[in-house]
Amino acid sequence: MKLARWVHALTDIALGFCFGGSIVAALAATSIFRVSREQAYDRGQAGVLAGEMFAQVGTPLLVAAAVAGLGCLYAGLHPPLQQLPGAFRRNLWRAMAALGVALALAVGFMEAVSNRRMHELRREGRFEQGKPANAAEQSEFDDLHRRASAIYMFTIVSSALLLGARRVAT
Repeated sequence: MKLARWVHALTDIALGFCFGGSIVAALAATSIFRVSREQAYDRGQAGVLAGEMFAQVGTPLLVAAAVAGLGCLYAGLHPPLQQLPGAFRRNLWRAMAALGVALALAVGFMEAVSNRRMHELRREGRFEQGKPANAAEQSEFDDLHRRASAIYMFTIVSSALLLGARRVAT
């Protein structure tokens, strides 16, 4: 099998992990908070569980996003076309390369900045009823959480678009 076929296959696997892993993590976090609320558990414990889950998912997601980004970049330079490429198809593969790189950078930012800082706040800050007791830390935590949620949504949508577009463009 040629190198290009391996790269494209590995890229599809990485995109599948980004898509599926992000959906599973988001659904699991939602379930953790829903069940804790229904069972009248401490919200702080639910936050710790969800935070630890995201910490465990973060590194594999980062690796998958990096592989997907590099694979999309490779595909933008060497599109797997079955026929002579027209301008539209070449540009489509280039656009997918840009989206793949944006996906990798977004997940990298989320893991290196947002999630790391949320873990620091959770470890070092004082929490009451599952939220930071300090108003400034609460505001920072909320902003970081919003940003991470948006990046998870971007990861789901962009990986789904890339998986679909890669099928259409060949």
